[in-house]
Amino acid sequence: MSQENKFPFQTHVKEILSGFPEAGTCWIAYSGGLDSHVLLHVLANIKNEIKPELMAVHVNHGLSRHAESWQKHCQSVCENYAIKILTFTIDIAQKNNKGTEAFARKKRYEIFANLMMDHDLLLTAHHLNDQAETMLLQLIRGSGPDGLAGMPRSREFSNGFLVRPLLDYSREEIHEYALNESLHWVEDESNKLNQYDRNYLRNEIIPGLLTRWPGALKTICRATRHQAEARNLINEIAENDLEAACRNAWSKIDLTEFDKLSLVRKRNVLRAWIKRNRMEIPNAQIIEKIHNEVIHANSERNPCINWEGAEVRRYRGFLYIMRPLPNHDVKTTTIWDLKEKLNLTSGCLKADLSEGCGIRREIISSDSVEIRYRQGGERIRPSGRDHSHELKKLYQDEGVLPWLRDRIPLIYFENELIAVGDLWVEHKYAASQSEPGWQIKWVWKWEGGW
Repeated sequence: MSQENKFPFQTHVKEILSGFPEAGTCWIAYSGGLDSHVLLHVLANIKNEIKPELMAVHVNHGLSRHAESWQKHCQSVCENYAIKILTFTIDIAQKNNKGTEAFARKKRYEIFANLMMDHDLLLTAHHLNDQAETMLLQLIRGSGPDGLAGMPRSREFSNGFLVRPLLDYSREEIHEYALNESLHWVEDESNKLNQYDRNYLRNEIIPGLLTRWPGALKTICRATRHQAEARNLINEIAENDLEAACRNAWSKIDLTEFDKLSLVRKRNVLRAWIKRNRMEIPNAQIIEKIHNEVIHANSERNPCINWEGAEVRRYRGFLYIMRPLPNHDVKTTTIWDLKEKLNLTSGCLKADLSEGCGIRREIISSDSVEIRYRQGGERIRPSGRDHSHELKKLYQDEGVLPWLRDRIPLIYFENELIAVGDLWVEHKYAASQSEPGWQIKWVWKWEGGW
């Protein structure tokens, strides 16, 4: 049997890469371990037969006393293969409460993402065993089809795609290839530490499964494909339901349409909605709280549920999703030169001179006003109205979202309220049809706005 028939890695990888004809660079995640070394070796052997340029990327986590020698090993291997390599170091001391592994992975993929140009590929050496481990971990965590679908062979990532060319091969096949090619790789001693969940599965659980059921890896991975199909069907249903509930205003859900759905489809829509708005999908408990404590709260309340990087609120029959609001002090005052843009906590103020609208310029001789925020009891008579009104009543009539009302800049001149953001101008300060005036524009900082 020929080497290529016994180890069809090269043909397989070439076929996969041919599916990405626009790729300019293949960035290879190269740790120096067995799996990534085999991937690098395969690519080195076919580099003259493929279009993309090959670039290895090594990330030094600094967790092992051997980290520097591993980096030198990777640089030496790449030099021998005539493949360029970039090396980076992660400062683990900055890790957050998610733990060392999660922090290192997040930083590693941030590095990869920042390197990629349009249509570039990030190649990782995940294999059949990794897929089985991922599926079992997600099963233990109680994941639904999204988690149980495991890792796809390719997916969109950064400006291009993340591709796993070895996903159909087992660790044993990869190891046999490496021995046959007399490859030398680094061994990470942390792989033997069973304090990590994945290592415990790899070292203790999966060997026992394979002793009892030798074909378990392929069976588990077949189950991930079934879950991926189920997930795709669920996502199609969610997208249809989401379009009906959002009507293309993706930052809010019309609860009248939402309430027409079954409970299962409501949960499904909430997850799809959060994902559509590029927020981290929370756990099932948060989804339940959104359903029970926000959607079905008393109509007089304006409830809020938040999790990392996101929050959901309800107002007048709509559910809103947003980034957490920045800290804001309503007692802050700021002098604003109308000729300049003014950046504030929640947005940006701009004034343009125009004729027949806005604040009469001749009244504000210095072109300078004061910015304050609502304290309660403020009144204004908007241009075109016969009487003054409390801001609270105007906000209610206009449907201004309650959590934004105290953040709208109030414009004062000589201690008198003359305008409320870009909503209303006090009638006696409003420019007539032939007068020059300052037309105010207020833009919220967060994505999407309201």
